[in-house]
Amino acid sequence: MHKRLFDVDGWKIKTNKLHHEDIRLQESLTSIGNGYMGMRGNFEEKYSGNSHNGTYIAGVWFPDKTRVGWWKIGYPEYFGKVINAINLIGIRVIMDGEELDLATSNIIEFYHELNMQSGLLARRFIVEQEGKRTKVEVERFLSLHTKELCAIEYKVTPLNHDANIELVPYLDGNVHNEDSNYEETFWDEVETGEGYVISKTKENPFRVPRFTVCALMDVETIGETIGEAVTNGSMYTQQSCKFNPKAGEMVGIRKYVVVTTSRDYKEDQLLTMAKELKDQVRLKTY
Repeated sequence: MHKRLFDVDGWKIKTNKLHHEDIRLQESLTSIGNGYMGMRGNFEEKYSGNSHNGTYIAGVWFPDKTRVGWWKIGYPEYFGKVINAINLIGIRVIMDGEELDLATSNIIEFYHELNMQSGLLARRFIVEQEGKRTKVEVERFLSLHTKELCAIEYKVTPLNHDANIELVPYLDGNVHNEDSNYEETFWDEVETGEGYVISKTKENPFRVPRFTVCALMDVETIGETIGEAVTNGSMYTQQSCKFNPKAGEMVGIRKYVVVTTSRDYKEDQLLTMAKELKDQVRLKTY
């Protein structure tokens, strides 16, 4: 059966509906990439429904065991798997103490578009909690000028109430592939610090060179904050940004993530090069 999720408008595909029942297809259709890295059109904020998260770095792969229910003649024992890399886009959104979850929150307006000419992925929606309405506007792109850069602008405006807003951008290297064997993972932690995660592919039986990936996050706040804090865990780092906007006042963040890999730089230079690229990026506006 023919199914259309998006309307077509010149270079854009767009929709006014959050397609819960077809969210994986929606994520596929809104994927973006720049040749160096690519990602599915997953949401930055929490989505507890049936979603398929995916961020991929060009040329970073792993020789994984073939997963089949039974063995067939001619099936290879191993195959080259493009593996899910560090989650670069995550932003937890907490409004008046309640975390936004697009799978369960009351979304009363929704718009989603991919501009295939500019490479800009954009959303806007209004969420209602006990009569309090809040508008959220999101943009994301992968740079062509600086191939290592992912940039996100996330803005929140309480429409009819004063609010306590906490935005928590994070990097998470605790990822896996859905088709992996027995939930196995493909990454070892190298180093996690304030605003960065460095991970390396696990040892493999073919002595295929291991890949090391460094993701470095830099956060710019929009509006006056009442507090900021950084927390680190195993292959995980986050920065909490708290705001107290009045009704009609917009607050938000711009999240810049620079990704360097051992395909381009020496392993012991990945963080240094990421910091240099980040400094160059921040000389420019979003």
